[in-house]
Amino acid sequence: MTKKDKLFIAGKKLFSEKGYEKTSIEEIIKEAAVAKGTFYYYFKSKEEFLEKMFDYIFDEAIKKLEIISIRKDIGATKKLITFLGEMVKMKTQDKEFTEKIARYILEKNFNILIYRFKEIYMEKLSPYLLKIFIEGKETGEFDIDNPEITLGHFLNLLTYAGDPKKMLNNPNYLKEFVYTRQRLVEKVLGLKKGTIRIFEEIFQLNI
Repeated sequence: MTKKDKLFIAGKKLFSEKGYEKTSIEEIIKEAAVAKGTFYYYFKSKEEFLEKMFDYIFDEAIKKLEIISIRKDIGATKKLITFLGEMVKMKTQDKEFTEKIARYILEKNFNILIYRFKEIYMEKLSPYLLKIFIEGKETGEFDIDNPEITLGHFLNLLTYAGDPKKMLNNPNYLKEFVYTRQRLVEKVLGLKKGTIRIFEEIFQLNI
């Protein structure tokens, strides 16, 4: 394990316990048991540390998506549902971390992090998801014309954050938001209503 990994693990633990704002850089350094200079060698600030943490967390999702995308025993629809399930599982397994970071980003309307989150989706997930979309078109599972353009719309659906204030304060808005996203994904891919139900698990998160 590298010193950078230790910092990410320590930061994730402390953010889960105390929240982002109440956690200091000094506490992260102490928890990781590294020198102060090590933190600043990798990161200019706590904000950059959080941004890079998204990359670190998504690396695990990428490994799983790569495996899912080349499986021969399931079709494109099942591959996509399996991947979405892994993404939701990742969020629900780290519930405390996800809740606190999501709440912080929404409360602060932290557009830079939201934009970076979208970039990660585009940069890291696109190649593997595109394989699934191409397969879905070729096998007739997805009723789409251009896999690449469809993927762009799909990613925009997944990364659209909605109204931050309503997300935090209106449970009905969150419910409608999730169900609408779910239905739009089905429509974009030409799938029957009820095919994609994985987003319902997001209600396990209290954001």
